[in-house]
Amino acid sequence: MSALASRPALRWAIPAAALVAVIGAGSAGRMIVANASSGLPERSPQQLLMDVAQAKVNSLSGTIVQKSDLGLPSLPQLNGTDLNALVTGNHTVKFWYDGTNRVRVSAQGDGTSETDLIRNGTNVWTYDSAAKSATHRTLTGKAAGQHTAPPSVMPKGGPSGMPTSLSGGVGQLLTSLAPTTNVTTDGTAKVAGRQAYELVVSPKDNASRIQQIRIAVDGEKHIPLRLQVYARGSDTPAFEAGFTQVAFTKPDASEFTFNPPAGTKVTEAKGDAHAPSAKPHRTPAKKGAEPQMVGKGWTTVVVAKGVDTSVPAGTTAEQKKAAAAATKFLNSLPKVKGSWGTGRLIQTKLFSVLLTDDGRLVAGAVDPSALYQAAGQVK
Repeated sequence: MSALASRPALRWAIPAAALVAVIGAGSAGRMIVANASSGLPERSPQQLLMDVAQAKVNSLSGTIVQKSDLGLPSLPQLNGTDLNALVTGNHTVKFWYDGTNRVRVSAQGDGTSETDLIRNGTNVWTYDSAAKSATHRTLTGKAAGQHTAPPSVMPKGGPSGMPTSLSGGVGQLLTSLAPTTNVTTDGTAKVAGRQAYELVVSPKDNASRIQQIRIAVDGEKHIPLRLQVYARGSDTPAFEAGFTQVAFTKPDASEFTFNPPAGTKVTEAKGDAHAPSAKPHRTPAKKGAEPQMVGKGWTTVVVAKGVDTSVPAGTTAEQKKAAAAATKFLNSLPKVKGSWGTGRLIQTKLFSVLLTDDGRLVAGAVDPSALYQAAGQVK
């Protein structure tokens, strides 16, 4: 829970995190102002990006629904988990945010099941209603005082070449990424009953499987309310995440108080997993094992070597069943071959993945032909 509390993206929930990834992928500076017919003042893409970067929300509650239609091949069930349900269909998350150390996130499952993550001061709870289990942890030391850092402008006196103002940073972003991406505005939209601007991010390279990404930015609070990703040639989103309900009022204190329901097995966690002394273990990377990038911008292909796609046999009946299902899935993937070698191919509406028989994973938001070309370059 401490990790959630330490990230400003929590304020923006799923759409905000997606926005950060989108802006990081590239943008350009085509300055088309937003339609003001809704009563919102006109804003250019640069102004909207600055608005989002400066947004400050102290309290927030709402419901986010995520929808996926990626066109993935049928996935197996592993250990009783329906992987198809995880990556396709609709998923609902409810959340409450009140300052830097009062947060609750509730993922809604089928029927009445839910999984909760709650922080109330130094108390952190995780709860799984389906398993009827809960874990409580008391934060201590630095972890107890860990807060969500508020958004801020880039500091003055930073590294050489770093902009010393938010305006300079956004301007530099638009200029440096202009060769690969168009960023425009496309009027306004209504999301969760609120007026929002539509920011449109689209690749200039038609070889990308992504046609455009649309981000609805709240006209008053300036946080992203919805993100939609469209595959090339489609007029419906392949992926969408957005608010269906949102309020910027202070949540009731009871939302952050957790009382385990009757019959719940409660585990009291020992120690503080987020104490300063708890350093994550890192296995040294093998020489040449770092993923390599082929291409640039939206058509970049990632090539990773030494990928083990073998499936452990397992020891229990459930593990053996899962191993058999995973093996069946891998064997069901289309076989492909070329001058680069042989392997299996996964295609979706937004990206393609090649698993070579010699242990390479090649992936990108491109057609398979681009993967084969990259595989030929990185042996």
